[in-house]
Amino acid sequence: MTSLNYHVRTKIFLHRLQKYRDDIRRAITLFFFDRERQAVLSQPDLIPRKQIVLVRWDAKLGDTIVTSWLFREILKHDPSLQLVVIAPESFKSMFLNDMGADRVVLAPKRPTFADIRRIAKEVGPAQYAMHMAEHLKPTDIYLLAKLDSHYVIGLDDDVKAINIKAGALTQGQHFADKVSVLMQHLGVNHFDQSYIVPFDAEAEARTDAWWPKRPVIIFNPIGRGHARQLSFAKSVAVVEYIVKITSADVLVLTDPSQRTFAQALKQQISQNERVFLTLPDPSVQTVGDLFANIRRCQAMVSVDTATVHIATGLNKPVFAFYNPQQNDQDFSFVNWSPRSACSASQLAKRLDPQVVDAIDLREFQHSFLKFVEEFCVELKV
Repeated sequence: MTSLNYHVRTKIFLHRLQKYRDDIRRAITLFFFDRERQAVLSQPDLIPRKQIVLVRWDAKLGDTIVTSWLFREILKHDPSLQLVVIAPESFKSMFLNDMGADRVVLAPKRPTFADIRRIAKEVGPAQYAMHMAEHLKPTDIYLLAKLDSHYVIGLDDDVKAINIKAGALTQGQHFADKVSVLMQHLGVNHFDQSYIVPFDAEAEARTDAWWPKRPVIIFNPIGRGHARQLSFAKSVAVVEYIVKITSADVLVLTDPSQRTFAQALKQQISQNERVFLTLPDPSVQTVGDLFANIRRCQAMVSVDTATVHIATGLNKPVFAFYNPQQNDQDFSFVNWSPRSACSASQLAKRLDPQVVDAIDLREFQHSFLKFVEEFCVELKV
């Protein structure tokens, strides 16, 4: 066993130990706080409460983009409804200024039970609350117990406080379709599910100042967690092939903590003058810069992460790498695949432990060439 495999297996063991601990905490919280929520028999339109509460305190950008259309479509259906989001400070401006929320109730990264009681009080009475995590944590369960809402929509069917259970009902559906359960309960059966991608004028101007003159394909090799990251060697191979068969420059998309990785990657490419990096100064980089970068590119190659959904929302051709389905209950690819007609996806080979770095490079070359010919033929050399 190599040192790398030992390291990975150690992390997996610790993760499983942590999961066992979390399962015990969840069971205790369910026992003490989870109670059946009485169904409201009257018609929803007759209920005087006009608030809809969306729980988005997990700070996941990709999930936010995929569900962004809800804000527009709910207000299109009934402008008098008040949309309240429970979210961290870093997402407040996005929800208020770009998505159209009426209020954002701030939640700390690791809320205590006292924080949750304060949040529930600040939210106030609601008609609907929606929390779409598939497996609720103790803090999630306690929040639902404290929220004063006639209806709670959720995917975790084992939680009694959820009285509109969407887990089994929407199994095997894309996440954008899962959240449409709320629209259906509002009596709306036709809606536009195109994503909202925020626009930051300052970030757009900042990006214009350094953006390459030639067409650009963005390459993002880093997702959340080791399982969704390409190795340095695979990243080099992917970028070399993009440069070989297209006329586009390549922007390696990384955050400041991965700057050394990106710099080394650039130096390994035979035509490294065609490889660009994002701005080095983290003090001026915002999520608005990420949106601006993707807004300007001609196409994207990315691992399974938020950038796939942002590119989808901007109608950019996307070639995405995903891990394969692990078991009959694993719908990650179905839930989070690019929801776009101009996209292609490649699944990694099945491994234990599973990592997206297990992509087959020959398969990539064949599939990516076909992708270029179909969706961005103007870039083909």
